[in-house]
Amino acid sequence: LLISVLATGGVGFVLAEVGWFSWWTVLLVTLAVSAVLGRVGTYGVGADSWGSSFREFGPSSDRTRLGGLFNLLKVHGSYPQRATDRRQASQQRIALLVILVVAAALFSRPAEMLRGALDSGVYINGGVALGRTGSIFQHDILMRQLNDNAGEGRELLQGLNRDRYVLDRLRMPGFYVYDKQAAVVAPQHYFLYPTWIGLLYGLFGIWGALYATPLLALLAVIAVYFFARRALSPGAALVALALLALCPVTIWFARYPVSEVITGLLAFAGFYAFMRMVQLSQERDLPATFDEEANHDVLHAESARRAWASLWGVVAGLSLGELALARPDFIFYFAPLPFYLIYWRLSRSWRRPYTWFASTLAAMLGLYLMYYFIYGYPYTLDLYHNTIINIRRLWQPLLIVLYLGSLLLLALDRLYPRVRPLWKRLASLTVRYRWVWAGALMLLVGVFALYRYGIDPWLRYVRFDKDGNALARLYQTTMESYIGAPVDEGSQYNMLRIGWYLSPPGMALGVIGLLRWIWSRLDAATALFFGSLLVVGFVFIEETYTSAHYIYTMRRYEPLILPALVLGIAWSCQFLWARVAVGAVGAHGISLRSIAPLRVLGVVAALGLGVFFVYTDRLIVSHVEERGAVSQLSQLAARFKPAGKSVVLFSNDRDEPNVVATPLQYIYGIESFVLVRSYPDLSNTALERVVKRWQSQGYKVWVMMGANGGKLDLPNFSLKEQGTWKYDVPELEQLYYQKPSNVFEAVLSWGIYSVEPKSSASQSALPFKIDVGDMDYKWLVAGFYKQEHAQGDPSDWRWTGDHAIVRVPWPTQPGGKTLQGGKVTVRLRPESPTAGGRIVRTTPLTVTLSLEDTPIGTVVVPPGSQFGDYTVVVPPGVKKTSRGTDTSLLHIKAPTWSPQDAGISYDARALGIQLDSVTISK
Repeated sequence: LLISVLATGGVGFVLAEVGWFSWWTVLLVTLAVSAVLGRVGTYGVGADSWGSSFREFGPSSDRTRLGGLFNLLKVHGSYPQRATDRRQASQQRIALLVILVVAAALFSRPAEMLRGALDSGVYINGGVALGRTGSIFQHDILMRQLNDNAGEGRELLQGLNRDRYVLDRLRMPGFYVYDKQAAVVAPQHYFLYPTWIGLLYGLFGIWGALYATPLLALLAVIAVYFFARRALSPGAALVALALLALCPVTIWFARYPVSEVITGLLAFAGFYAFMRMVQLSQERDLPATFDEEANHDVLHAESARRAWASLWGVVAGLSLGELALARPDFIFYFAPLPFYLIYWRLSRSWRRPYTWFASTLAAMLGLYLMYYFIYGYPYTLDLYHNTIINIRRLWQPLLIVLYLGSLLLLALDRLYPRVRPLWKRLASLTVRYRWVWAGALMLLVGVFALYRYGIDPWLRYVRFDKDGNALARLYQTTMESYIGAPVDEGSQYNMLRIGWYLSPPGMALGVIGLLRWIWSRLDAATALFFGSLLVVGFVFIEETYTSAHYIYTMRRYEPLILPALVLGIAWSCQFLWARVAVGAVGAHGISLRSIAPLRVLGVVAALGLGVFFVYTDRLIVSHVEERGAVSQLSQLAARFKPAGKSVVLFSNDRDEPNVVATPLQYIYGIESFVLVRSYPDLSNTALERVVKRWQSQGYKVWVMMGANGGKLDLPNFSLKEQGTWKYDVPELEQLYYQKPSNVFEAVLSWGIYSVEPKSSASQSALPFKIDVGDMDYKWLVAGFYKQEHAQGDPSDWRWTGDHAIVRVPWPTQPGGKTLQGGKVTVRLRPESPTAGGRIVRTTPLTVTLSLEDTPIGTVVVPPGSQFGDYTVVVPPGVKKTSRGTDTSLLHIKAPTWSPQDAGISYDARALGIQLDSVTISK
């Protein structure tokens, strides 16, 4: 199964690079590669130290087809076992099957993350785009046609600072404008994970793309199980698998599409294969009088062992090599490898399986370099920008260290005959005084864990804003902080936050189990796992380098740190359970009194953590992130058919348009563009020119507007209402200070308009009323939040910010330079009613109204009042300053407050006044 996953993923990745990707090309090429390896390939083996008659796959031939290697994969028949062992093995298989079925059920409802402007959505959009087009590069003809000299690209492509980023623009968040003249767009992120998304999309459509994550997550926990089975024990592996499958973080990321799932799969597959390679490559001393002919079975067994070692070397190289194609932080997992390679060379302990491993890994890294220089360099360099700067600052001492280190290694290698006794002496001392270095390592790990989890969260910590100003500490650490209560922001609380999902006893057992593992099981075969854990743990426990809201930030701990802690928990429980077997029989027979409590404690610890996970899973299991997104976006896309003849222009502030525009563009194939600049910086003249060109090319142009969508103003066109659409999905609350425990409804409301030629019938007659919150999008220019309603409200309304702008119909006087007189009526309220009638804003609010740039009056809104109409008379002669002959801009300025600062909610918005309607009359 592992070889199949590695081969399929690798072939798919290469086909995606060359632009020939589809499910059937992956199938054909994989079959062709298998046929070549199985029927044409040969495996040449020379004489070994046992004599020229011995060959790797048997003594009969010098060159054997790789089919002999594939014979190793055959399932062998049963072998004689004691009844007790057979019964135990059967029970373990049944337990394994049950746990995997439960895990599959828990993972089986993926998040419907089609949205843009998030890493998870970008992975899905990039993978589906690959499945649709067959290439990583996406070709965008309409993007190429944007005239940069006329400012069109500045309006529809998101600019990047070239001092900070490699490329200068984004098509949408997560999609680089790789080469505008060639019409090439490149998705961000490394592309092995999107390759699997694209493959399953080609087979099963959009739901296949979403189920790629649960499938890879199930394979990842299986990989952890097999590693634990070999590195610990079968019983501990089952406990670890059960706890890992029940862990809320595992379930969340088994459904949530980010590349950590495939990272965990490849990492533990690599750790397992590397461990088997090292274990099977160890030399076995045979007596000097060993008779090869009389001990043919022994030779055959040794032949199979070495063949397995070579196979595991190839698998380890593929697994770790594909890790480099999946994540840009693969270097942290590779950190121990140079020490292995150097040691194998200097100690002259290099074996043929190590050659297979190093060669396979080198080939995969060569593939990585090709991907990097063609596709991955913008994302990689942007991600490591600060690291590269720091390296450049220290490049001289680093070069000196590298130069001197290389000379030292070369000298040690050339002087090997003289230092060979020293190597042997060091090896002997390492074994003899294992308790010294193992104890020192245990002390370091234990002190680090104790400090980061038990001491650091209680120390005074000062954070600074971007300007270097000290930030006040919002929350004090308490004992309740260890179970999810509020704790301040900052990296010193990272390990405490991991404990939110494992519980304090789970953290203690996990660390104790890892310390026990260091003492009893750490060796050359498992040091790759432990070395990677040390590096990854130190880097990401010190700083997560990602958005600090939870549960999302746990992605940094999902591939390696969390499974390692779960393995530690299982090993601790196994220690308590095993005390029965070790100490149950004494000189006076069985003594249950002395050891039964330990066994009970081990069972209670495992079951207790399982219960804790199940309790925490109540929210995670029942919740589906973005539930309903597939049906909602599919219905929206159906409005713009045919896809190749429609262009959708999104007008709103911030990243909200990209939530919808990205899947329309890359999943449904509907050309979509987002206005990237806010009022008044955007150029409606350039946008109008773009719309005219699209229409001349035969495209039907649509506009989707959200709050502040009215910043788009096309005087020579009219926007015809075509209904509304709402993106309404559940999302887990995104908290920075405490463990999330609630689900909220994420709602983005949009008005849909078709762009039509302007006519006299499209002009608004007075009196005219804008019902704020109800199809008001084309009138709201800036400074508004989404529509809302409170209990008892008959209709929707909107909060303004400190300065809101409304486009209103207003005729001009002859000549068009000044406005006619009239009246403005605004319907306002200071705040929503609260339970018990409590008034938060206790002073009168003075709201200032201006038409164009001319103040026209102020209104005073009493505290605690309900919606009321406030009218201002506008005299004729106000100077016309905005575009358009029949509209003007109404400015509403109000003092702001924050519900978070007032202590009534987590809402940190700066809120001005509630606006329900605007009426213009003569």
